[in-house]
Amino acid sequence: MPKLKDIEFDIIPYKENNMTKVKLSINEKNVEGIWICVSDETKILLNKNTSDDYFIARLANDALNFFPNRSWGLHILCKTNGTLRPLCDLNWIDYSKKENRFWAEDSSAKDYDWKLGNLIDKEKYYNKIVEKLRF
Repeated sequence: MPKLKDIEFDIIPYKENNMTKVKLSINEKNVEGIWICVSDETKILLNKNTSDDYFIARLANDALNFFPNRSWGLHILCKTNGTLRPLCDLNWIDYSKKENRFWAEDSSAKDYDWKLGNLIDKEKYYNKIVEKLRF
């Protein structure tokens, strides 16, 4: 598994034609599909439908798996998955540590003060919302 400190970060521009979805999960649970931006080179790689190649992407939305923290513009480690959506397991990197969070320059979330223990059990979160919505 590559470490973030060993990866060079390029500026990943927010370009409509370089958007795709990733399967974001925690230990293959709490799965959410979320939009990411990728570099031109990564877009070419994804179009080849390879598997098990790692790449860096930029979150294009705030992810529920980081709730209540903002995450738009966060760079995440992803892996190609053939013809299926790329994968990102949030346990690959400890994003609760500030030194592991790399942000896009234009991200307003980069200055947001994250709370520790940010990776949530999405099922519990949804159940809380459902309980609040019941009459």
